[in-house]
Amino acid sequence: MRLWPGDHCTAVMSSDHPTITSHRTFYGWWIVLLAFLGGIMGRIDLWVFGLFVVPIQDDLGWSRMAITGAVTVSLVSQGIAGPLLGPLMDRRNGSRLLMVAGGLLGGAALMAAGMSRSLVQFYLAYGLVFGIVGVTYGELMSNVMVPKWFIRRRGRAVALAALGYPMAAPTLVPAIQLVIAHWGWRSGFWALGLATWLLVVPLAAWKMRRAPEDLGLHPDGDPQPRPGPTVFGASHDTSWPWHLAARTPTLWLLVAALSLATAAVSAVSVHRIPYLQDAGLPAAVAAAVITVSGTSAIVTKMGWGFLIERLPVRYVLVGCFAALTGGVLVMLSITSAPMAFLWALWWGGTVSGLVPLQSVVFATYYGRGFLGGIRGRVQPPVLLAQALAPLLPAFIHDRSGSYGLAFWVFFAALAASVFLFFLARPPGAPHIARASPASSPQ
Repeated sequence: MRLWPGDHCTAVMSSDHPTITSHRTFYGWWIVLLAFLGGIMGRIDLWVFGLFVVPIQDDLGWSRMAITGAVTVSLVSQGIAGPLLGPLMDRRNGSRLLMVAGGLLGGAALMAAGMSRSLVQFYLAYGLVFGIVGVTYGELMSNVMVPKWFIRRRGRAVALAALGYPMAAPTLVPAIQLVIAHWGWRSGFWALGLATWLLVVPLAAWKMRRAPEDLGLHPDGDPQPRPGPTVFGASHDTSWPWHLAARTPTLWLLVAALSLATAAVSAVSVHRIPYLQDAGLPAAVAAAVITVSGTSAIVTKMGWGFLIERLPVRYVLVGCFAALTGGVLVMLSITSAPMAFLWALWWGGTVSGLVPLQSVVFATYYGRGFLGGIRGRVQPPVLLAQALAPLLPAFIHDRSGSYGLAFWVFFAALAASVFLFFLARPPGAPHIARASPASSPQ
């Protein structure tokens, strides 16, 4: 199997590294595939959770704010888990153990959510347990592991991995909508749990590895390391330890911008299906709109990847989030199904750049060696913003019957993030001796 033209692996025979015999496929593409599958199942709050809001409300009588609160608890749990689990991903066997255990527990948590009879049970299963373990195979795994394997081809690699997020729209959304329509929302959660076990666990146990140097390889499958400083024993990028990265204004500008931007995206993602239903669209049509949005994201994802490799990532960030800001305006104008489908094309095509841009900007600015520790430690404020954001539309809707005011607030948040991304200049190089093999986490 050949995952990308020109890939190759050079055979290595030593007592320290396994033997790699393929001359055609770089092992890093297995990591991309794992991140892709984890992306489908790890962030179901963005694409699938909205399908459950109205059925749960009709069945159990919970308010939309109460139901949405489970997403808030889940994201807060991810934020708490990030600083603890992120550094483990920098260790030799940490990522594999985390992904296997997380997939097993994540599937079980989703099934438990489907058996919930009270809000407490629902919050514990979906909010707490799934929130903590979902990070081990979802967004954080994708953001950390794929950039460790690629430098020259990082843009296209993270774009391919990030295809998993929108792929949930044409795959999980119609499938789970069908399950809910025929067998109810509880069966929908059981289907998600079983899918997690099947898609994530077996391949993670078989193929997940931390970095190319652990297999005697070099980033991008290059036959020789490129000139420059070393990380993991062979690389050419400079790695910032957390204590130095935290002193750069750029890091905190990125965190502030991402907190504002992802808060808006999270709120829209969780509430877009009930928003479209409130606009008069049947549930099946609203689900179809989300499928179109996901398809648009799939089609455009690689474009963002190649764009990142050709232009400064800072300017691509500004362009992407400026387009998202305009997308909120279009959403506020939806009054019919045709308008909803046009918005879906726009929104899907722009939101598809969010994950690859996050992955690339941190890896480009701060290197590969301590990426798990850095990403894990900056996750809490970003995820807290994502967690709280969906509550505002739910709160306003429960009292006014409309989402309008809330979405204007998120329009302003996205506009502010564009300005902050523009200010976030590359930090240069850390004022320490360049990383050596001994500095890499073992």
